[in-house]
Amino acid sequence: MGDLLFSYETRWGEATLKPDQVKACLGRRMRLLRPRSGEVIPEYLLYAYRSPAFQQTIFANTITGATTDRIALNEMPDLAARVSGMDEQKKVAGLLKNIDAKIDGYKRVNAELEAMVKTLYGDWFVQFDFLDANDKPNKLSGGKMVYNTHLKREILAGWSGSSILAVADLIGGETSAKKKPEYWGATLLS
Repeated sequence: MGDLLFSYETRWGEATLKPDQVKACLGRRMRLLRPRSGEVIPEYLLYAYRSPAFQQTIFANTITGATTDRIALNEMPDLAARVSGMDEQKKVAGLLKNIDAKIDGYKRVNAELEAMVKTLYGDWFVQFDFLDANDKPNKLSGGKMVYNTHLKREILAGWSGSSILAVADLIGGETSAKKKPEYWGATLLS
């Protein structure tokens, strides 16, 4: 069917298409727009609803309540929406659907990369299980661990645990820093 579900209160302005195979009951603060066949393509209706122009229309017609803002459902028929011809709808919906698919793909890749970084960090700096000079996991291949009283845990022999300021200088960041030209790399004008 291509039903468009939207929230008319609290999270107003948000919308999605209900998958045809999903049977659902509309909850509180939810409504449904059912596209008329031959008038509008469901995907186009979704993108038109989410468009900045229609979102502005929704915003301009929002009723401010004591606890939440909402869209006046009785005014929905009067809200102007831009709907082009079917051929144009197919092009626009197809293009935007492809862009959304690429964005979703990039999000999945990003999530995978974040998981890999987390694993590497855990292996190297928590488990000390990085590869040694012989390409073997250091800890698993007999890398010696010693207890560090500063960190209150075992760390790899030869490593040290100390304050970050023991290995790096903290520069700038104080309120009066503008009075110190060396923090800014330029001469102050009087």
